[in-house]
Amino acid sequence: MDRILSHIKNKTPSLCVFCDANSHANKLVCDICFQDWYEHSDFIHWGDILQFSSAQNSIEASGLSSVYCLAEHQPPFSQLITQYKYKADRIAQSALSQIIAAAPPKLPQFDIISAVPMHWTRLSTRGFNQAQWIAEQLSPFIDAQLLPILQRNKRTKRQAELDAKERKLNLQSAFTLNKDYSVEGLSILLVDDVVTTGSTINTIAQLLRAQGAKQVSAITLSWAKLDHE
Repeated sequence: MDRILSHIKNKTPSLCVFCDANSHANKLVCDICFQDWYEHSDFIHWGDILQFSSAQNSIEASGLSSVYCLAEHQPPFSQLITQYKYKADRIAQSALSQIIAAAPPKLPQFDIISAVPMHWTRLSTRGFNQAQWIAEQLSPFIDAQLLPILQRNKRTKRQAELDAKERKLNLQSAFTLNKDYSVEGLSILLVDDVVTTGSTINTIAQLLRAQGAKQVSAITLSWAKLDHE
């Protein structure tokens, strides 16, 4: 009976989250939309955006070796991230998981992969850390240990609400290295959902470099591009 029900479920159409057309039940992004998005210019396919002049002009990266991104922060992809992050939308979450699995990253080897942490008060309110979830989705495709090496010491204002100068001040003394871990001589990959100015990941990268990390890179689902060319 279970096999029959599973077979029926897999054959039942659902709606693509991108175009609302009927799609296979276990695919929340239809093949046509995925292929179109895959070939579109906003799909970076985990490229290092620090190779782009627009990123070099807008992203703080003094402590970072690379910043890998899947795509630019444009609809409909950006809407999935927002729906999951702020509304705990499980359909959006499942769609993001399927997209990551369909277009997995191929990166150099790292020693540790670790998510940007949330303050416990915000984690308690939201109920989950989207960066940790993304790290868990990426971990099977990255040759590194997934470890909670970072702590967030204070509840900062939302970075999206601040300008570049305010973002720097907002993050002062916000993070520390977890006392249970050492990063001496190691290569670290930080995980977050979106990069805009890079203030958060660069602040953490500088902390890790000061603690002896050999090199620090970051990976995010999307790049909220700021053009200053």
